[in-house]
Amino acid sequence: MTIARGAAIGSLLAAIVAVGVLMFGAGGGTTYNVRLQNASQLVKGNQVQVAGNRVGKITDIKLSDDNRADIAIKVDDDFAPLHEGTKAIVRSRTFSRVSPPGTSARARSSTGR
Repeated sequence: MTIARGAAIGSLLAAIVAVGVLMFGAGGGTTYNVRLQNASQLVKGNQVQVAGNRVGKITDIKLSDDNRADIAIKVDDDFAPLHEGTKAIVRSRTFSRVSPPGTSARARSSTGR
């Protein structure tokens, strides 16, 4: 085997390993535990956002001994560590109805009243 061929095979193997690590890596990220009074709207897999940007997801939800919700969130390496004093706020996603211009957003009966 020539040096050039050995170098090409070595480079190919390194590229395959790099792609494998990126695609199937250990998952990375930092896990934080948050205790909330109420987590009724949360489910495993929900997104975690900071300033509207997706930074991670909820990985586990358990009930604590004092009947609070213990939430495990995993924050992607690009956004970890979170700053000391970071506060968790649960917001539900809502969809509001927008009326076309010139119409009222009030409900109307079929008779128009």
